Amino acid sequence: MTGHPLFGPIPEAHVRPLLSACAILLTLLTKHAPAYGLQAMEDLQHFTDSDHESDTTSREELDTVLKTLRGSVLNAPLAAMIAARVAEPKLRRQGHLLSAWVLAATLRRMRTHPGHSAIGEGLHAMRRLKTRAPRVLAHLSILPPDINGVMATLQFVQETKELSKRDQVYLARIAALLRYARDERAAIHRERESRLRRRSCATGPDTVEEIPEALDEQLAGPSGLQADDQPPAAFGIVADGAVRGFTPSRVARNRAAQAARSAGRRELALTAEHDPLTALEVAVLVHAARQEPSSLALNKILMLLAFGTATPETGRTSAGRWAWRDKRAGVILLADLPDFAPLLEGNMERVEDLFLPVPWVPDISLATRAVKDTTLREAFKATLKVLAPALARPLTLGRIMRFKGDWLRRAGADPAVIGFLLGTSPGERAQMHYTSLDRQILQDWHNRYIRALGLVAGLEAADAGRYGARMQIPEALLRLVCEEQQRRLRNRHLPSVASFAQLRQAHDAYAIHTLMLLYFATGHRPVTLPFEYLADMDLGHGLMWIADKVGRGGRGSRMIVLPDQALRQLRYWCDHLRRLADRLRPVRPDVVEARILPALAERPGAGTPLFFLLDDDGCPREIDVTAQKQALSDILPAPLNWARHVLRSTLVARGAPPDAIDAFFGHAHLGTESFAPASALRIDDLRGIAREVERILEAHGIEPMESPL
Repeated sequence: MTGHPLFGPIPEAHVRPLLSACAILLTLLTKHAPAYGLQAMEDLQHFTDSDHESDTTSREELDTVLKTLRGSVLNAPLAAMIAARVAEPKLRRQGHLLSAWVLAATLRRMRTHPGHSAIGEGLHAMRRLKTRAPRVLAHLSILPPDINGVMATLQFVQETKELSKRDQVYLARIAALLRYARDERAAIHRERESRLRRRSCATGPDTVEEIPEALDEQLAGPSGLQADDQPPAAFGIVADGAVRGFTPSRVARNRAAQAARSAGRRELALTAEHDPLTALEVAVLVHAARQEPSSLALNKILMLLAFGTATPETGRTSAGRWAWRDKRAGVILLADLPDFAPLLEGNMERVEDLFLPVPWVPDISLATRAVKDTTLREAFKATLKVLAPALARPLTLGRIMRFKGDWLRRAGADPAVIGFLLGTSPGERAQMHYTSLDRQILQDWHNRYIRALGLVAGLEAADAGRYGARMQIPEALLRLVCEEQQRRLRNRHLPSVASFAQLRQAHDAYAIHTLMLLYFATGHRPVTLPFEYLADMDLGHGLMWIADKVGRGGRGSRMIVLPDQALRQLRYWCDHLRRLADRLRPVRPDVVEARILPALAERPGAGTPLFFLLDDDGCPREIDVTAQKQALSDILPAPLNWARHVLRSTLVARGAPPDAIDAFFGHAHLGTESFAPASALRIDDLRGIAREVERILEAHGIEPMESPL
């Protein structure tokens, strides 16, 4: 076996027929699109020392290649694609031409980025298109003579023709490979002289001139980085005798200088988010308000400091409103969160709003007075102008309003707490949808901030009740539900001989118990096929990859640390599947071989979903959202994401680190991901969350249970 640079680990005898087949395909492409065909021919010569244009190959030789590659096509995707055949003769021309385009794109991409995953995906898609879905080629009878036209044709067929999802994926991956071959990192502008030049003639480009040595770079940087970012040879026609490339060096120098200046400005620039008020600036504002108690602007500025963006005068739709309660002035906030029906009548402590009292100010009537925007704006402008000489940086209303949020964030407040205290819309903070807290916790955070300003808190004790997410499950009720579920499961223990109906009931009850425990232990969103593959779990180290949400153009995933109860329950579930296989093997060996044993596979990409239900005949039934609702309806008639509500609210109330909670739950906004590559979080931070979850599970009486089989 030889590791050929193009075809991978294949026998040496197969290299010649494969290279000959490549040359035949590229000859076809040259007749169809001369410029692309000639470039592909040159790329092919880069990977081989001999010329195979005159060689021939037979169908039998390529069939032999396919037989040799059985079981190892993943290691030799290009060889498998070349050797694959379109069964129907009428569609072979379209198959050959599209294969030629894919081959040209592959050669181009392998010269520049040989490890790119799009190469293998595109080749596998083309091979499967020829062998499994040749009918799609009937829609590709006419392919344009340029790569943009081919990509547009593939997209048109994908969007307008009635194709299966599998066939659409094939076309999308082929188009992606063509797009990468066309773009070639075009977004990186490192200007240099072109290395490829062609002579012009009456019939088009005929020969390639000798490639000159690269000129000195005009951009600074490590040579390795410059080599990686270097654009590949591109198509172009230059007049005979021309000595300069496509970009004049003077223009390149000017662009480089402009890019360097822009980068320098960005390094020096500070956004408002990173420019909070300093302790000196806050002290100056508070002192000025005490010195001039009759100043409307200074009293209003103190309100902006105390309530931030929740101050009524900000004009925001989520801002609060002034009100008096028990002879105390304050701001009333209301979080616009979805409502849920209570599980127990009269049990829900309904709190529709949050009252934050006004701290000490020189004149409460001035601070809470409704004033026209124009009048207030002029007063602010005049006051800030007077204070400007005492400060090094200019004061703005935006910096003043943002200070409360900046302070709470630095003090370690949870994003949901910050959102509730600032009147933030829940649409801007996903954490608010899953968090319900005692109002005393929110009042304590507000008072702590007020005291940090050097002011006196208006009220120490808050009203009773909870504020935030309205789906609340009392701890006592949830404990009773878990105990009842465990009692039912103990009653499902089967004798050595049982009917399919008994087996189904015991298996389904155990599956639901396991899912309830895992949902509560991990914060997994309720989706179809939850906790999909055993290969996503590292039971030895207690780790799990979770992919339970689609967003930003792809499926989001995160790593969590499994609490001890969840780890034990997963091991019990794997043991349960082995026991189930032993019971079904005499009567349903097909189910055992096709569904149960693959579910226990730990090799990525080789398994089937780990969880499933059974019907009365012993056939597997995949778990979707509807099946979960039906199974839980008589156990806990609540929305399926109840576990995320209870778990996050409890973790925040117990003082768990906010960034670790967000990483555990997969809550993030663009640019603020808690567990992104640039994050400072470690696995040990998630282990702290897992230990806290263990205590929560113990408090609710949730225990792992062995199989009833």
